[in-house]
Amino acid sequence: MQLSFFLFFIMIHSKKRSDWMQEVVIGIICHGQKVLMIQRAKKDGLLNWAFPGGKVELGENKEQACIREVYEETGIHVSIQKCLGCRMHPTAPIRLTYYVCSYVSGEIQIQNPNEILDIDFKDWNEFTRDVKTDVYPAVRQYIKKNLER
Repeated sequence: MQLSFFLFFIMIHSKKRSDWMQEVVIGIICHGQKVLMIQRAKKDGLLNWAFPGGKVELGENKEQACIREVYEETGIHVSIQKCLGCRMHPTAPIRLTYYVCSYVSGEIQIQNPNEILDIDFKDWNEFTRDVKTDVYPAVRQYIKKNLER
């Protein structure tokens, strides 16, 4: 409780954006000529289908957070292959970091049906049809290259 209040206080009184920025990680998992996507139960603007990912928790680094978030949302264990880059969210104090991940083990299954409606591998046509938001250019280029082989 005290820590939450302290973080809230810092966020409100901070002069620099980086002092109160939320770190979010996103896992990009390609298999064959498809990319793993999740359909969120709660639509966030135009964001309906998205890559698995979420917030970095206190005490973990971004790579650990990405591995945890992919597992929590899809049921699969992954390893980090490389970072595709970072960008700032256009309207919120959020820094998004994108990681290419490789499948390690597990079966794809919805872990929390209150948050995730569906999990599916999308080919390039499905990806461009279902993803209505701007995709970070390095991610779009990586996916296009891997899905159009």
